Amino acid sequence: MTMASWRACMMLRGSVRGSVRGVRGLGYGISPLSRKANERQLATLGHRRLRRRYLENQSRTLRELCTSSPDLQEASSGTPFILADIGEGITEVEIIRWYVAEGDHVTQFQKLVEVQSDKANVDITSRYEGKILKLGYAEGDIALVGTPLCFLETADAPASKPTETEHVPRSGGDVEIVEDPKKRRVLASPPVRLLAKEHNVDLSTLSGRGPEGRIMKEDVLEVLEERSETTPGLSEFQNYPSPGKYKASLQQRELNDSSEAHETTVPIRGLQRAMVKTMTAAVAVPHLNLGEEICFDQLAGIKNSVSKWAMDKHNLKITFLPFLIKATSLALSSFPVLNSRVDEGCENVIYQKQHNISIAMDTPKGLVVPNIKLVQELSVLDIARELNRLSETTKAGRFREEDLAGGTFALSNVGSIAGTYTSPVIMLPQVAIGAIGRIQRLPRFDEDGSVVEKRIAHVTWAADHRIIDGATIANFSNLWKRHVENPAEMILEMK
Repeated sequence: MTMASWRACMMLRGSVRGSVRGVRGLGYGISPLSRKANERQLATLGHRRLRRRYLENQSRTLRELCTSSPDLQEASSGTPFILADIGEGITEVEIIRWYVAEGDHVTQFQKLVEVQSDKANVDITSRYEGKILKLGYAEGDIALVGTPLCFLETADAPASKPTETEHVPRSGGDVEIVEDPKKRRVLASPPVRLLAKEHNVDLSTLSGRGPEGRIMKEDVLEVLEERSETTPGLSEFQNYPSPGKYKASLQQRELNDSSEAHETTVPIRGLQRAMVKTMTAAVAVPHLNLGEEICFDQLAGIKNSVSKWAMDKHNLKITFLPFLIKATSLALSSFPVLNSRVDEGCENVIYQKQHNISIAMDTPKGLVVPNIKLVQELSVLDIARELNRLSETTKAGRFREEDLAGGTFALSNVGSIAGTYTSPVIMLPQVAIGAIGRIQRLPRFDEDGSVVEKRIAHVTWAADHRIIDGATIANFSNLWKRHVENPAEMILEMK
């Protein structure tokens, strides 16, 4: 495969990427159109339908070019593995990690790559059996639906003769991978090869600790650490942690290694990228905020009385959050507009019968907001089980699409980290969110006028002011407050 042919294929991929971005922001049309013309088309025909139609056309064009052009046939070097539409209107995903490397033999249904969309992490498996010839993207790249993730040599598509030196264009520049036929075959991902090349580490001399002897980042870092210990003056390696303490992300290492630079540019990826999109859309919605003070004394008594029983019988730790979620569902039953959503033009309100309460959770990868389905049908114990499952899932960094999709109302327990007050932002297409601050022991007056100690927390509600007025959110807050402060009454109202 020649350098020119591969660049031709990548230029096509880049043009598709740029065109799709233009479509997402402006409108539909393969030929260049002005911004106003695109916006008029979107308003007339509908953004989602046009974007899907455009992607189908671009994918079809890409496949036709790859099969008709000799240069692109040479660049593909086999069967292209196309990133299929994974639903939910997703048009691009981030490559999290490759399970395979160039030269690996894969079987049908074997895991190839883990990708992350705005909604979930997904493992993509192979539809073919054969040999991996080329990886179309590096870890951290953004892959577009309809473009090749990789190229495989299958029984129907023999490979072209490989060259000794191949240049693989990546998002950060050309990475040269030299294959020496006299050395043994090396299994390593593209980022590991790049790290080794930058520091003159011969991968063929290493024994990998990964599956089938695959060389991992820790193997290369171990060599770098040995160099820094045995050779004076190699200060460039002193910031690399030992493999046993290797917990810092690649992003953090890049910041540590840039000792001479005053600033470092880090691409926005993964969950942070999804947050950018969500928050950018949310700030266009007029927010109505309301705060209230809640006394947790009675609820604390009930929680403490059942905590030991729940742990002994069900191995569950009971916190305040399951009670707060159930109180939210009961209040939503009386104010269903807060469990609704609006269409794209904000011309219709869509009422939702299911109470799928989204819970903001802090994870090593960033903020994630999974939801508990059908809360109106669950007991407090059921909600506690679901919270425990979601917590374990998010800690492992594995987000199921069904857990992240379909939320109807959101709660943030930010007070468990810090803060007494906050101003939450609605998570579209939802129309309301609540944030609970830290519980404090504060002096308050009782019914007799005496100063007593109370467990006090503040809740702040935010609602879409286009369809929700102040009286509605205030009445909802009063009902929620009554449920939380009088949990015995709440229990009687549970179905």
